[in-house]
Amino acid sequence: MGSAGILRVGGGAAVGETARRSVRDLEERLRVLSDVMHAFAEATIDHARLLDVIAVRVSGAIADSCRVLLVSEDGKTVTLGAMAAVNEEIRQKTTSLLAEYPFELAEYPFFARTIDGGTPLCIPRLADPEIRDRFPPSHLAAAQAAGIHSMLLVPLRAHGEPLGALILARCLASSPPFDEQDVELARNLADHAAIAISNARS
Repeated sequence: MGSAGILRVGGGAAVGETARRSVRDLEERLRVLSDVMHAFAEATIDHARLLDVIAVRVSGAIADSCRVLLVSEDGKTVTLGAMAAVNEEIRQKTTSLLAEYPFELAEYPFFARTIDGGTPLCIPRLADPEIRDRFPPSHLAAAQAAGIHSMLLVPLRAHGEPLGALILARCLASSPPFDEQDVELARNLADHAAIAISNARS
């Protein structure tokens, strides 16, 4: 009974620590969300500056780099609105990806499905074999050459209309693959970014 009691107490302590860690993580994510929302609100009056703020703040909060992509009014073309990275080395490496823009949305079915469906696309590890069958080889090769090992594509939608997407990337060896918690935070950030973009356009 003593052993059983110790096991139960130990298990309770472990569960308690897990719960405390979850609370700390939640508090940190709420703080990040609050800070970013405040920054978006301050930049809303200037559309170009807002896009830069979104890229900088999102890359600093959840990724090593962030690209803000915008869909044209006719829904056919995607352009780059802004790009930011957490350091100069990553910025230089990912600059090669800018040659992709603008591009026709029809050329990238996976991207079109994500924007139209409004559901984030999380790619924890670009090196996984099954990824090769889902993306254009040239696009995948360019991302890997830029040092990207994990990627998250999050739609930007406001009032039911697609505005574009955020492409978040992790390049540093110390950066873990994107997970479900990252997806949820990125979705919240994208939702607020989309509202800010919509307000800046009106």
